[in-house]
Amino acid sequence: MKIDLPLHSPPKQQSKKVDSGKFIPPSVKKIAQDYEAQFAELMLQEMQKTAGLENMDTSQEFYQSLLQKEQAQKLASSSGGLGIQKMILDQVYPEKFRTESQLEAFEKASRPKKAGPAIKQDLKGDITPQRIELQSAKAPLLKTEN
Repeated sequence: MKIDLPLHSPPKQQSKKVDSGKFIPPSVKKIAQDYEAQFAELMLQEMQKTAGLENMDTSQEFYQSLLQKEQAQKLASSSGGLGIQKMILDQVYPEKFRTESQLEAFEKASRPKKAGPAIKQDLKGDITPQRIELQSAKAPLLKTEN
């Protein structure tokens, strides 16, 4: 006697795909986009060489280079681009770092530091804060105690 049982696979849990791209610092995204645009521009230049347009004067060459640069920027900034941005971002800013807390830490570390008062050590070995002011380009630096 043969029994046919339907084969089931357990229901797949629908995992929510989080857009980890929103947790990539804008400066890092811009760098990846610029690299992709540079590659696209190089690719367009090489394609132009195969088109057989060798009899261009310098003004035509200049205009053509501007056109290629703009086309490359458009290719890189379009949705998805050529895919090179994603590869670069996966290498320099992996998925494990694409969290809100990591982004906040990156932004905090990227902020310029506030300059504090200058520190001077006197002859006794005590450390005393000083303010250094530049009165003019020709005058030496004057050090005053606070």
